[in-house]
Amino acid sequence: MNQAEHASGRDVPAIGDEVTGSITAIFSPDARHRSPRIRCDIGLPDWTCNAQFRAEVAEKRDLLRLGDELRGWVIHKSIRERFIAISISDFGRYPPKPDTLAQYINAISMLVAGISRPAEAPDHIPSPECLSTVRGLLTRCVTKDQWDWFLVYRAFGFEDDVQAFNIRRDFLRYQGAAKAFIKGRFKASSVRNAAVLLVERGLYGHLQRALAALAREQRDWQAAKTATPSRVSTVHVKPGAPSPPAFSASRVPRLPDISLAEQIAARVKVERASVVHDLLVRTMSARLSSNDLQPFYNDLIDLYCTIDGTTFIFEMKSTTDKNQLSQVRSAVSQLYEYRFLHNMDGATLVVVLDKPPHEPWVIEYLLEDRAMLLCWLSGDHFECPATVTISSLPFCERAGDTKGDAHDGVG
Repeated sequence: MNQAEHASGRDVPAIGDEVTGSITAIFSPDARHRSPRIRCDIGLPDWTCNAQFRAEVAEKRDLLRLGDELRGWVIHKSIRERFIAISISDFGRYPPKPDTLAQYINAISMLVAGISRPAEAPDHIPSPECLSTVRGLLTRCVTKDQWDWFLVYRAFGFEDDVQAFNIRRDFLRYQGAAKAFIKGRFKASSVRNAAVLLVERGLYGHLQRALAALAREQRDWQAAKTATPSRVSTVHVKPGAPSPPAFSASRVPRLPDISLAEQIAARVKVERASVVHDLLVRTMSARLSSNDLQPFYNDLIDLYCTIDGTTFIFEMKSTTDKNQLSQVRSAVSQLYEYRFLHNMDGATLVVVLDKPPHEPWVIEYLLEDRAMLLCWLSGDHFECPATVTISSLPFCERAGDTKGDAHDGVG
């Protein structure tokens, strides 16, 4: 790729794209930056890439080292400055609730009607509430500080952050003129001129695109169905055994073109292509089935099962010496994501590896800090850390216990 192509942004990941890179530099906090800065190489010569960390994943930042692989998604992009920032947090990727989505659509519709007839203004000036809502939508595209900013950013179709910033700046002028007119401080011509400028600068086109995208999103919400669980295999289940947990579709995201849920499912599909991953799933399924339990899976979750009234969600990860830490980080993120998307707030999360973690702190991090469970494949069964004190775990045995012994700890 030549320098001209870099300058234009061609072949550079877009906002929302998932990327993988390696850490090339870690800068300590200084007078300008209160937290460490992480520099990454994602294969873009002449471009700068930083990793940004929100508070909920700050502890992951502190564990990173030079040369570590980092997987994230693009949250900032400036073609002019040749700058990209990536995040490993899912903040920003969650969809709005249906009633909030209807509010967005209504506000954008009113604004489109107003600026499409600038010659007739002020008869079609949107309400202050409408203007405030649209301002909020454009602001989150610039500041990235709301949990649904990515859906909005993609709906507007912004090329990069500079374009989003300029569009918001032009809208603020229109909003100011409209508010001043309503209060009797500006003439109607000021509102008309501001509306014409919005059309000339491209906001009208972005609004139309957003309106169509959010309308499709709304239709998807209306058509959304509860995720259908599938049995891993047909096994004998004791009479009266609990049914699989009911999934709520209220949090499963559906977006135009390719939704967040579809992106997640595609990622899971690639992971499931691994022979080792398949071995982990089948072995865990057999382990659960041998205890008269029924394991289930769906498009996102590797396995889930109800044990003594508690739902357990399993995320399987095949690892190597080089990627074990990044795979553990990925498993943690995915488990939180799946529990949230399926409204399974009380579920216990389980990271399943093909071998014991080679870093001792991983065990303490998962069990104590994240309140998750951890187990790994050992022959034809699974073992968990000797420090696990939760009783009645039919899917694994504590490391060092005699094979087949039940857990006798109290949690």
